[in-house]
Amino acid sequence: MTEIRSGFHQLVNDLSEKSEKLLSHLKEADGRNHYEDAFIEKIQLLLAERQTVIDALKQTSESEGDLKTWAAANLSKEERASLIAVEKTIAERLRQILLKIQQSRQLLHQKQRTSQHYRHPYSNIPRDGMFIDQRK
Repeated sequence: MTEIRSGFHQLVNDLSEKSEKLLSHLKEADGRNHYEDAFIEKIQLLLAERQTVIDALKQTSESEGDLKTWAAANLSKEERASLIAVEKTIAERLRQILLKIQQSRQLLHQKQRTSQHYRHPYSNIPRDGMFIDQRK
């Protein structure tokens, strides 16, 4: 049983370490309006590494029951609060980055439509259902 607990604590430490690493990378995004591909790829890599640890934690706890119950029995209140706080911060920062990416895509799409309109001003006029006025 102590072997499982020490393995569990090692996994929790790994999760904490990878979460902090991800959070520090996400903090680099502060003030940016544009994200390079390398920045986003590193986020994906860090999230994948974190997910492997989370899956291992779930697998470890399945033999003992529910993960929350297992964590409550094997982690101190401070450790749980710390993990929860980091998770909330990561989720919020990822949400902010996603919103900025969506806004920049919308802006790019709007610029493309505007540019297209100036190049071909009559291309979007509907041809179907035009009304022709005839005098009697």
